[in-house]
Amino acid sequence: MVIKKLISFWSFALASILCFGQIDVPTHTLISTAGGDSTLANGDNYSWSIGEVVVFEDSETKVAGVPSRFTISQAMQSYPPFVVVKDCPTITVKSTSSNNVLCTEPDKFSLKLSYAVTFSGSGSTQPLKPDTIQWYLDNTKIAGANSEIYQPYFPGKYKVHLTYNGLTCGKTESTTPISVTNFSPSINQPIISESGSPVNLLTATTLGTPSPTIQWYVSYKGKYLMIAGGSNRTQKIRYNGDYMVVATYGTCRLSSFHSVRSHSTSIMRAEDVTYDANTIYIPDEMAYSESTLKVYPNPATGQFFVQFQSSSEITTNAQLFSNTGVLVKNIAFTEGSTWSRSARVDTDDLGSGVYFLKVDQEGKSLVQKVVLYK
Repeated sequence: MVIKKLISFWSFALASILCFGQIDVPTHTLISTAGGDSTLANGDNYSWSIGEVVVFEDSETKVAGVPSRFTISQAMQSYPPFVVVKDCPTITVKSTSSNNVLCTEPDKFSLKLSYAVTFSGSGSTQPLKPDTIQWYLDNTKIAGANSEIYQPYFPGKYKVHLTYNGLTCGKTESTTPISVTNFSPSINQPIISESGSPVNLLTATTLGTPSPTIQWYVSYKGKYLMIAGGSNRTQKIRYNGDYMVVATYGTCRLSSFHSVRSHSTSIMRAEDVTYDANTIYIPDEMAYSESTLKVYPNPATGQFFVQFQSSSEITTNAQLFSNTGVLVKNIAFTEGSTWSRSARVDTDDLGSGVYFLKVDQEGKSLVQKVVLYK
């Protein structure tokens, strides 16, 4: 009975080791088979047939002058040659178009990843699927870019990282980043011009047909956030910062960057800026410091309440914007006094997400972020 259990255990262990085949040093060394082959060394090619008896020497108990412990097993199925990964994968990135140019063939152009590893013993080179794939643009990780084919939207240098949990090399990356340019006979990146002193307006001039859609971004806490409502060719500027405009022609996106350094305050120190993971809301003007805007409960589910403490007697309404700057609801303050007004907002017609509540008062604004859970 004990012998049968040992045979069953080592048959299972043998099958597990050989099916995955990505180990550097096996726990046991194969001594011989029924055919008398005792020349197998670690990493050599070898295969056996169903029912063949194999003998293993336990390398963990192998000590000079001490008799070795052997394990006898019977192969329960046949296996291909036992090979061990020798080298880390070689990565190649090629474009699916004849050139690495955006906008020339926006529906066809993409970057395609290929990879291969060399196996010891056989010396063959074969694909070995990675555990993770991650694309980068100019050394910045591209969120959601985890497939073998990636369609670029911006000019720059692209590369890819692969991880292999079962290999000693761990992580490997494309050695030569592939450059993507934005030249096109009819389309080019937008040109940004500034006006005012200090700069209070940025204007994007676009070239090409048809006319593109426009979206402004600003660098905030290490990443570019979309400016809510920044979908016009002009963008009002109140703070120093690094701004980007993206012109989208169908599936092709071209971008330009511009730094503003003429204001006394950086956008990182602005107190009236509200943001979430992807969007930032920048009021056009500063609000009265003595005015307050409160939302409760926040996060909200079915409805929420707005309370506005005003510094003037002017009747004021509120507006609710989506995180992309689209006006979704006008809110009238129907309760309270002239100086302290409130409103109840139903959210049955709104989906889950982040919204921005804005109150304008004598050309100035107060903004509050509202989170809805449905």
